[in-house]
Amino acid sequence: MAVETPPRRRVRRRVAAAADDGGGEVDDDGLSVLPDELLLVILGRLDTRTALAAAALSRRLDRLAREIPALEFSVRDVLPPRYHACRRAIRGVADCVSAFMEPRVAVAPRRAKRLRLEFFAARSTGFVEDLIAMAVGAWGVGDLDITVVKPALVEQGPCYTFCFPDHRLSAESLRSRVRSLAVSNCFLPPPSELRHYAALAKLVLQDTHPRTPLAFYRQVLDACPRLRALHLRRCGAPWYAALVVDGMPELRELVVDGCGFHTVDLRAAPALERVACVDGPVALAFGGAPRLARLSLTYELDDRLVLVRNWRLFGLLGDAPAMAELLVRFTGEPKWMTSGPLRSPLPGLRRLVVADMPSNWDVSWPRVILEAAPCLEVLHIHVQEEEEDDAGTTAAAAAEIPWPPAESARHERLAELAVVGFAETRGQVGFVRHVVEACVALRRVVLVRRGRVVVGGEGRYWDWKLVAAEAAAPREGEVGRWRRRRRAPDGGGGVERGGEDGDTEPGEERVEA
Repeated sequence: MAVETPPRRRVRRRVAAAADDGGGEVDDDGLSVLPDELLLVILGRLDTRTALAAAALSRRLDRLAREIPALEFSVRDVLPPRYHACRRAIRGVADCVSAFMEPRVAVAPRRAKRLRLEFFAARSTGFVEDLIAMAVGAWGVGDLDITVVKPALVEQGPCYTFCFPDHRLSAESLRSRVRSLAVSNCFLPPPSELRHYAALAKLVLQDTHPRTPLAFYRQVLDACPRLRALHLRRCGAPWYAALVVDGMPELRELVVDGCGFHTVDLRAAPALERVACVDGPVALAFGGAPRLARLSLTYELDDRLVLVRNWRLFGLLGDAPAMAELLVRFTGEPKWMTSGPLRSPLPGLRRLVVADMPSNWDVSWPRVILEAAPCLEVLHIHVQEEEEDDAGTTAAAAAEIPWPPAESARHERLAELAVVGFAETRGQVGFVRHVVEACVALRRVVLVRRGRVVVGGEGRYWDWKLVAAEAAAPREGEVGRWRRRRRAPDGGGGVERGGEDGDTEPGEERVEA
C-alpha cells in the first residue's frame, strides 16, 4: 500500500544575529542585511524589467522599486527581434505598461526622475499617452525620452505616426515640470505650445522628416529661448539651408549630428561653451559665441563633401578665437588637405586631438592648425592601423603636402606631442622631426605603435581618450623619445635622442587625451 508523502515545504534559513539590543534573527539571503540606500543603487543599475521583477521577492524590494529614478520601457525587451515587425510586439508593450500603471492599495507613491519609451507607432497608442501623463503628473518625472521605432519589416497597411501628447499636459503646473525632452521620429507640440514649457533646459530632436522646413527649427528656437542644451540628430532640412542660432542667452551646448544644414551661424549665443558637428555642416560662423571652449568635428570626407559641397577646413575654423580645445576625426578621401592655410589665427587654442586618421593620409596635415595656433600646448594624434590589403597602396595614396622650411615655422608654446599608431613611415618620421625642430618649448614626445580611441557614453562628442596598447621601441638612427638641449647663448639649439645615460624615461603604455 502506497503511502502519500506531504509536499516538501521550502524552509528559509535563519541565522542568529548578535545585536546590541539583545539579539534577533535576519534572513540569510545576502540582501536583507544591506541598507536601503545600497539596495536602491543596485536596483537602479538594473534594467527596468529586471528591477520590477525583483520587486516581487519581498515587500521591502517592492517598496524600494517604487523609488527607482529612471524607468525604461522598450519594445526590444518584450519580444525577440523576429517579432519586431508584428502587432504582437505592440500588444506586449501595451500590456506591460498597463499592468505597471494599475493602481495598488496601501503602497507608497512612486517617484521617478526619468522616463524612456521605445515603441512602434500603431493605431492605438493611448497607453503611451496615459503613461506620459501619469509620469509627469503623479511621479514627478522631468526627463522624457520618446522614441518611435521603425520596424525591421514594414507590413502592408497604413503607416501610423505619433504626436507628443501635449493635450494631456495642458495644465501649466505639469508643463513646468518637464526639464528635458527628447523625441525621435515623432511630432513635437506646435511651437506656440512649447512656449509654456518654461523649465525646458534640454531639447533633443532626432529623425525628423526629410522635408522639414527651415522655419520649423526657427520657430522652435524662438519658443525655447532658455535652452541650455540643443541636440539635432539626423534632422531633415532643405539643401544649403542655414541654421541661425540667435537670441539664446543661456545655451551652453549645441550638437548638429548628421543634419542637412549647410551652415550653422552662431549669431547670439553668449554662454555657448561646447559645439559638436558630425558629417555637416560645411561652414560654421562663431561671431556670437565669445565663450566657446570646446569644438568637436567628425567628418567622413567623401567626394560629395569635398567637391560638390566645396568643403574647406577654413570654413569650420575660420573665426573661433576663443576656442581652447579642438577635437577632430576626419576620414575618407584626402583631397581636401591641399586646401591651403586657415584664413584667421586661433589664438586661444591650447589642446588639439586628431583621432582615427587614415593610414594613407599625410600625417603632417595638423601643421595647418599648428601654425595657426601660436598658444597650442598639447598635440595628440591617433593613426588608424594599416590594413594588410592597403599596405601596398598607402605610399601611392598619401599625397604629401609641400611645407616651407622649419626655420620659418617656429612655435614657442607646444610642450607635448603624442602619436598613437606610429608605424615609423617616412612621412611620420619627417613630421616628428619637424615638430621637434620647430617647437622650442617641446618637453615630452610619446610615440606608440598600437592604440585606439575610447569614446565616452553621454560625452561621446567630447570625451575622447587615446589608449596605447604598447610602446614603440625607438629605432637607432631614427626617432624615439626626444629631449631638447638648452639653447646656447648665441641662440643656437639642437635636438638629441635619449641615450644610455639615463636621460630618457622608459616608454609609456597609456596615453590619455
